[in-house]
Amino acid sequence: MKEQEEKENQLKSKLGELEEELEKEKDENQKLQNKVKDNNQLHDTLIKVKAELENQKDQLNQKLQDVEIKRKENKEEVQMMEKKITMNENYDNKDLLLGEKGKLLQSQWKLDEEKKHYERQILNIEKVMEPIEIHMMRIMRMLRK
Repeated sequence: MKEQEEKENQLKSKLGELEEELEKEKDENQKLQNKVKDNNQLHDTLIKVKAELENQKDQLNQKLQDVEIKRKENKEEVQMMEKKITMNENYDNKDLLLGEKGKLLQSQWKLDEEKKHYERQILNIEKVMEPIEIHMMRIMRMLRK
């Protein structure tokens, strides 16, 4: 009888330990599920941010191409104006042509500045995207494990 009570107590004790262990496992499992959920939300947010940055970058690239076209056209106009100036001997007309050339050169300078501005913005976006992409790769590696 005593032995049976002792075994019963041992089994109850073991059962209590196992129930405690099970609770700990459940808590750890819940924490892991929360981490996975948080990582998934972070990943989704990073995807959205990256997509928006890529969209902005595409828009800037389009603007940069437009500026390049305008710069090329303006450069051709400057060259045509220089030909007119060298061919024209009338000083009154030359002054007008030189004034036009000055305006074209000023326009060229503004287009150059605009080009630099777009290039800087594109570079800044690429700098921001780099750590996002690295972080996304880490998350993907963690999710695969």
